[in-house]
Parts: sequence; structure tokens; C-alpha cells
Amino acid sequence: MKKAKFLIKETGAKKANPLIFGHFIEFMRDCIDEGMWAELLKNRGFDRKKEIPEGVVDGNPNVAESWYRTGGKNAFEIALDQEHSLAKDGFSQKITCYNDYDGYVGLAQGALYMEEGSYRGYLWAKAESDAEIMVCAYEEDGTIFGSQKFHVHTEWEKFSFAFHVNKRTRCGVYEIRLLGEGTVDVPLGEGPQILIVHTHGSEAYSMADGDTYEESDPYRTTDCTHNVVRVGDEIAAVLEAAGLEVLHDAALHDYPEYSGAYGRSLETVERYLEEYPTIRFVLDVHRDAISDGDGSPYKVISSVDGRSAAQMSFVIGTDGGGLEHPQWRENLKFAAAVQQELAERYPTLMRPITVRNSRYNQHTTTGSLLVEMGAAGNSLDEALLSARLLGEVLAEVILETGAEAQEGA
Repeated sequence: MKKAKFLIKETGAKKANPLIFGHFIEFMRDCIDEGMWAELLKNRGFDRKKEIPEGVVDGNPNVAESWYRTGGKNAFEIALDQEHSLAKDGFSQKITCYNDYDGYVGLAQGALYMEEGSYRGYLWAKAESDAEIMVCAYEEDGTIFGSQKFHVHTEWEKFSFAFHVNKRTRCGVYEIRLLGEGTVDVPLGEGPQILIVHTHGSEAYSMADGDTYEESDPYRTTDCTHNVVRVGDEIAAVLEAAGLEVLHDAALHDYPEYSGAYGRSLETVERYLEEYPTIRFVLDVHRDAISDGDGSPYKVISSVDGRSAAQMSFVIGTDGGGLEHPQWRENLKFAAAVQQELAERYPTLMRPITVRNSRYNQHTTTGSLLVEMGAAGNSLDEALLSARLLGEVLAEVILETGAEAQEGA
């Protein structure tokens, strides 16, 4: 047998990026069996049957390995279905609820190790007749991290979801539920409702220990794990966890050339609006630049539950500069509604709304906002905390707006 030699070279080593998606499985057996995956779930494709040990009479061979059944135990049927599968020689997990069943039944994985942060995923589903499912994440003690509902039709469809875990846990649960009759939610239209863009996407924050990046210009970087694109990711995850459909464009309209960024971002917004007419809200996420006479950046912070959050501010464009923008007051009303909710919960989090003569591409919808997420003196972590708080309130205001529109229809 030949011996393998490994040489570990320390010279020039770099720190691992703490934002690596997911987590590494810690047990050597799993590394041998499945390799080192950055996914949270095992047997994601339901392609391995559960092996029931000889003599065990209460095992369920109709549930895939690593999964277990949740919800009620009557008036439904569960089976591994090889006839309807996306993978060759694979399986799908089939759940049938009878007409007289008014609860839910589902599949789950538990004892999941979840770090604080945002998680994204997707599943494929189809139904023999239209049905409704829910994807949810929670802790075994009942703490809900997030849930999303989807309408499933008779052809295979891919459903994307996201949720935010607000604390570290070793007892996380991921669950897929088939809902019974009588469950309703507030639809805002079949298609994405929100678009997030970045006219000045390379805007970044002050570096901190363990959070460094290569600058393209002072306090700017093309590394989208450290600039305002990362902040947009956080907002999008919270909005999606609330059941809203979001498109997040990560293009850096200010790089390599800063001049003309608004013209380029306008082209991006108009392209999305043409392709997705269901979009009603456009969020342009920036980072402010506030400094003293010597050019040293200021930090703008608010204390939220003992943690430092970057202060935020809305900038509203008008027709004062001569460009057509007759409905700019609708954007101002929208900003005021969000600002009021944030101010009631976090009195020092929001700086005053700024109204300007420039248009800032906000003429494209009556739900357009430009938001400054902190300033160059803030840290990325401070901006991410504010992003989560903004996303939660923004989702509530948007869903309330959708409900009112539906009632008035």
C-alpha cells in the first residue's frame, strides 16, 4: 500500500470567510458516507428508503430515511412514490389527505444545528389536484423562525423559500406540511412583488477584526459578501420568510465607472418591470457617507436590545428637478408608513426622511424607496441587524397594503 503525504503550508494563509453558506457536518462517518456538504438536510431527494430493523413493528417504511411524519395520524396516507419522481430510479414522498381531514400532515427533520443567520432553500412539488403546502423552520420548544405557504398545481414546480434564525440552536426542525381545507393567506399576485437593486452596489462599511475585504475605492469593494449587496440579501431573506416573493439584482452599477450609475440601474429596473409586471415595490439599498472636516467617517448607531444597529434613512425623489415624476407623493406616503412603524418599535433607529429634487428612478412605481443603511463608519454587522429589522416591518406594511387592496377590489 502506498502512503499519502500531506504538506500544510502556513505561509500566506488567509482566514476562512465566516459567511461560508451553511455549515460543515462534524461527524467523520457522515464525511465518509456523503462527503462534506454545506447543506443542512440529509437525504434531500428522498432517494434512500428507511431501513426498518428486523423485529421492529412500529417503523414506517413509507417515510424516507432521515425524515419523520408530523401532524395528525388519521385521515391521510403517506407513501414513497417511484412513479412520480424527478430523478431516474428515485422516489418522491407522496402525501394524500382525505376530504374530511381539516388539520395538516407533514414530513420533518429534527435535531438540526442552526447558527444565527439567514437560510435559503427550495423544493419541487406537484399535486394531483391543486393543494397548499407550507415550509417552516422552528425550534423544538416551539419558537418559530419562519414559514412560507405555496399553492401547488398539477405540474412539477420549484418553490424557493427563506427564513432567518435569530439564535443558535441544536434543536432546529425543518418541516414540509400539506395543509387541510380552510387555510387562507393574503396573495399579492402570482409572481414577484418586490425588486431590490443597488445603484451604488460597491458601497461598503468600516472593516473590523475578522471582517476585512479588498477595497476597490475607499470604503468600497466589489466583494458582494461585504458591500451593500450583502445587506440586500439580508432584507430579501426576511421578506421571503414572511411569504413575499423577492427579486434581488446584485449588479454593481457603480463599478468600474461611478458616473452614470443611476442610468444603468434605471435600465435594470425597467427590464425587471417589463418581465415581471407583478412587481409593485422597488427598494434601492445604499450606504450613506457622513464624515468630519478631515474626511474621517462617522458611525450612526441605535441601541436595539443591547446591540448596536446602524441608523437608517429614506430618501424620496420628486419632480423638483424638472424630470417627470407626478406621483412622488405616493412614495412619500409609503416611506412614512414604514418609518412610523419602525419609530414606534425602535425610537432612535430612523433618521428623518429626506425629500430631494432629484428623481432617483422612483418614478417607475408608486412603491419605490431609496434607503441608506448606516454610514461608512458603521460595521457590516450593524447594517445587517438593521436590515433584518427593516425587512420585518417592510413585510408587515406590504402585506397590510395587499390585504387592503384585496378588500377594496
